[in-house]
Amino acid sequence: MFRSNGAKILFFNVAAALVALAGYLLHATDNLHPVVRYFFYPLYGYVMLSFITAAIGIVMGMLEKERGMEPAKYGVWGNALYIVVLLAALAGIWMAHHPQS
Repeated sequence: MFRSNGAKILFFNVAAALVALAGYLLHATDNLHPVVRYFFYPLYGYVMLSFITAAIGIVMGMLEKERGMEPAKYGVWGNALYIVVLLAALAGIWMAHHPQS
């Protein structure tokens, strides 16, 4: 499964998103040491923009699938699902912090 570049990108995106989610749920940027905060800010930024790398993973997976690599389909579908879940989670977090009046 990890012979596909699309699957490698998916694995990295999911790992980064899980670390960022844990930091968000534990309020890592509220009252912790500045070094910890400065680690999480770029991580949050990457996760918010990781739909771009997931789209690149889809394209790479499609190119690999065209060359006959069967495991590439996991990277394609996984990255597509990742984009949907990421955008839904970001919208949910945004609406939780900015309620409608």
